[in-house]
Amino acid sequence: MEALTLELVAMAGGYTELGQVSGGDRGPDGSPQGAISRSNHRPFLVAAREDLSVRLEALLTEKFQEKMPFVLVWQGNCSLFLQ
Repeated sequence: MEALTLELVAMAGGYTELGQVSGGDRGPDGSPQGAISRSNHRPFLVAAREDLSVRLEALLTEKFQEKMPFVLVWQGNCSLFLQ
């Protein structure tokens, strides 16, 4: 895990680790009739001025041998009110 966090700092300047969560999906075949595949995850938030999704997917594939890592990307705005 330390290798991942070091890469996130190098890539984006930092990260926020959200802690362990659990979830489920339809499994590899995607069949709606198939059994739900449940697993635990450790999500991270990474903020950047550019889209890092391709680099993050490659990093997760390399570090965790994950064939299809889940990377959620959304564009946002941040307004800081300084006094």
